[in-house]
Amino acid sequence: MTSLQEIALSFFPLADSDFEFTIYRRSYTEGEQKSGFPTCTRRKLPISKGSDEWSEYWVKLDSKDIQGFEVFECNSFTNFTLTIELLFQLLNQSCQNNQLQNYTLGKDSFRYHTIFFALHDFYEGKQGVWLEPYFLKLSRKFGFLADFRFYVKEGVPFTKRIQQLSLSLDENGRSNINFYADRYEMLKEFTQRFHTRLFPLRYAEKEIHVEEDLLLMNSDSLRFKKYVFANNETDKSQFVGVKNKGPLTPIPTPVRVYFIYRESDRQFSLDLYRALRGDTFSSTFPGMEAMFRHKLSNENVSGVTIKDFTPGELERIISSILQDSGEIPVIPLLVIPFSKDDYDDEASEQYYAAKYTFLRHHLPSQFVSLKKLLNREQLKWAISNIALQLFAKMGGQPWKVAPETKNCLIVGLGQSHKKVNDKVEKYFAYSVLTDSSGLYKDIRILGRSNDLDVYLADFKQKLTDVFKQYINDYENFVVHTTFAIQDDELDAVNDVLVELSKNADSQKEFSVMRFDEHNKFFGYSRNSNSMIPYESSYIRIAEREFLVWFEGLQIQSPTVRKRIGRPLHVKFLYSSTDLDYSKMRNYLQDAVNLSGANWRGFNAKSLPVSVYYAQLVARYYKEFQALGFEDINLEKITPWFL
Repeated sequence: MTSLQEIALSFFPLADSDFEFTIYRRSYTEGEQKSGFPTCTRRKLPISKGSDEWSEYWVKLDSKDIQGFEVFECNSFTNFTLTIELLFQLLNQSCQNNQLQNYTLGKDSFRYHTIFFALHDFYEGKQGVWLEPYFLKLSRKFGFLADFRFYVKEGVPFTKRIQQLSLSLDENGRSNINFYADRYEMLKEFTQRFHTRLFPLRYAEKEIHVEEDLLLMNSDSLRFKKYVFANNETDKSQFVGVKNKGPLTPIPTPVRVYFIYRESDRQFSLDLYRALRGDTFSSTFPGMEAMFRHKLSNENVSGVTIKDFTPGELERIISSILQDSGEIPVIPLLVIPFSKDDYDDEASEQYYAAKYTFLRHHLPSQFVSLKKLLNREQLKWAISNIALQLFAKMGGQPWKVAPETKNCLIVGLGQSHKKVNDKVEKYFAYSVLTDSSGLYKDIRILGRSNDLDVYLADFKQKLTDVFKQYINDYENFVVHTTFAIQDDELDAVNDVLVELSKNADSQKEFSVMRFDEHNKFFGYSRNSNSMIPYESSYIRIAEREFLVWFEGLQIQSPTVRKRIGRPLHVKFLYSSTDLDYSKMRNYLQDAVNLSGANWRGFNAKSLPVSVYYAQLVARYYKEFQALGFEDINLEKITPWFL
């Protein structure tokens, strides 16, 4: 497919990336510790300029305390990491030489080569732009990644105001549809105020010039998602497709819905019931029967009053509804005066404690906050998503996506380790299984232990068991991991796949893809006033790395109606076969497709469900652990986390 647009990567390139600089080095001897060379870094370098033979050295960029070190003239392309260290040092020196007051080094501990430049100071924190030296491999360009950031002052509680200063909400408290344009304006302001004061960087008698404009890169595009409904009919819209063609799979057995509410909230529960039937907002949601072919009536709906939402009272209600329903499966639907998204810790704890109580009885539950029911306009647009989640928890399958890779199992990995004072006290990992059509299959616990070695051994064995169970059903197996997955866990995944690929049919393919939504990359389209790239656009930033817009502008309808999220950084970590560009595109296409398989909401398309569902599960487990709850088996339950 031809390129749709040029995307300005949030990266200020050097005018010339090929330059020489002087370093001081000393040969590394096996066993030497960093503590003996505290001002040095350990790097691989050619033993002489132009030599094909390389060795390891202790390296310094300055001439202080260099007894025993030799001088070496280094090219910028000799060791990329070393050049990045030099650029960071030169940028820091430029800040000092120009006596800048409003900059901070390395605010993020994992990004120690970052410098943050404050643009606006507020009671809640600082708005500004950070720079980080970077080497863009495919373009062979050095330069500085740059992006907007709002840093919250220590001790300031999280509020809507902070979301506004972070540009995620607009001045009216609604989703900021100008998210991209506002961030771009911050970059322009940074350039106007700081560029000529910082650049060119000066090294010895040389000047290293940095461009004022972001690097323009040609993008490519994947195909738009296609959704599959009843009788394998397709549509480009989830909502229209379900409504006109019917859900992919109806609710398999009769299910009884119990509306649970305080006596004082009875009227709000009735309002919710009528809205779900389609009596209230027929223009935006025609009702469960019209959308999902499942009628809500007195035959399958009951109302139950509750005194409060304490665990003891919830246990009483659960016992009552299970006795009333007999053998018929039940879905509790609660009208609650609190929400997990409240800025109140007590309200959040109530939410997770209540969820846990139902899950102990293997009951997926649907919570609707009183706040949402009180806001008629908000309920109008939320009711279709509430109904969608309810339908999926009742066992129905609303839609799937047309896959690019057939016969492919997607294993989404997540972890929720319990940490105390930054030390892991309990390791916990699981997998969320889907196929490349996005159909949810299962959650599998992969490891649970207080001991790292025991945990990793269990992790490898249970992950192997997952693959072995499905080895005859699929030809392709792709592991999707989040950025939170640690190196030792990735090594364990690699070991499992290497062993499986040795023993499996030669036609079987195993791959690992890593997705990072909180990455350091950003990009802007020059084709629209909104600065938002088209959905499914991507740019290739390294041999196996891509920046992908899982959501974005629609070609047929360029009007922006909600805040469009950041692009995802996608990296291919492992493959049992040689991954050519065509194969990587196919797997990227599957990932983009999977972002449309999200049954949490219509048009919720920012992450593939393999990653998104894993994040949801991680959040629940984390909160359950924080509240001191015992572990429970959550396998084989319909998607309770929606």
